[in-house]
Amino acid sequence: MIRDHVRNFLSKIAQKMITLNLFKTNELQTPMNIRRQQILTRCFILLLVLCSITIGFYIFLSNQDQLVTIEYPSLSKYEILYEQHSSNLLCPCSQLSVSYGRFLNVTFVLHQICKSSLVSSMWLNYLLLVNLNRVPIWTETDFSRDFRTYGASYFQFLATYCLLAEINIEDAQRIFLSTQFINNYLPSQSLFFRQ
Repeated sequence: MIRDHVRNFLSKIAQKMITLNLFKTNELQTPMNIRRQQILTRCFILLLVLCSITIGFYIFLSNQDQLVTIEYPSLSKYEILYEQHSSNLLCPCSQLSVSYGRFLNVTFVLHQICKSSLVSSMWLNYLLLVNLNRVPIWTETDFSRDFRTYGASYFQFLATYCLLAEINIEDAQRIFLSTQFINNYLPSQSLFFRQ
């Protein structure tokens, strides 16, 4: 009995599907027009089902971004996340600006001549105190002279040059380290080094 009801119900649905006409018009309904309208109805339903299935697969199979918040990640955790999700990783900074001196250590080394005894005050005093009257005559020729006669001014110039270089570098270092690095998101390592 239930089987007959189900069979009868399915038969009615099949008959309705065969005779379904969504494009019925008020014009003269000839068998040819009705047949065309039923074919259009079937094509429309088929396209509707295919589009629905395609959209469903697209939604199901497409990658969807998911917002995950990690509070205060370590540097190693951030680097791992950056390797995996570099295109859409955001790491907002807790401070908008920070001085370079907080995270950089810049040192400089002057040329070794600037730390040698050739620019020391003891050497410069020795050269300045040379009694030029005691320099033997035989040391002065057309091609050579005792460097002590003019060496004091050269070494004094070199000492002054080294001192000015050191002062300028220290000033530039102080200014750079107090300069503010401003960014609202943590940049990638390569972008940071390019800046």
